[in-house]
Amino acid sequence: GRNQHLATLRAAWEAEHQPLIDELSEAKASLSESETELRRMVEEAHYETGAKAFPAGIKVRTVTKFVYDEDRARAFAAKHKPELLILDKKAFEKLVKANDSVVGNPEWIQVAAVAQATIPADLESALNGGAE
Repeated sequence: GRNQHLATLRAAWEAEHQPLIDELSEAKASLSESETELRRMVEEAHYETGAKAFPAGIKVRTVTKFVYDEDRARAFAAKHKPELLILDKKAFEKLVKANDSVVGNPEWIQVAAVAQATIPADLESALNGGAE
């Protein structure tokens, strides 16, 4: 049907323009590397000079970052603030899904099939018959 035809046309277009697609991908990767290097250089200049404003509107903002031993922080939280020990839901659910022997199959864990709507990125086109 229509979707198959569109897929065929897209594949043909991509095959014809593969060199440009590859060039774009390489340019994006190069840009990302350049931005990372520029940030490193600006941060280094900031540490050396204290400057926060640079040419082309580049600026430095300082943020607070805490450096600590995570095991000691966990031990502190367990003793003084247990509410800080938050469950890693993604990791826990991965264990449950794998039916890990540590978790087992307790009655307090229920498996539910839940509907999740998806909306096309180009909803207007879909509404106008452009996509199914």
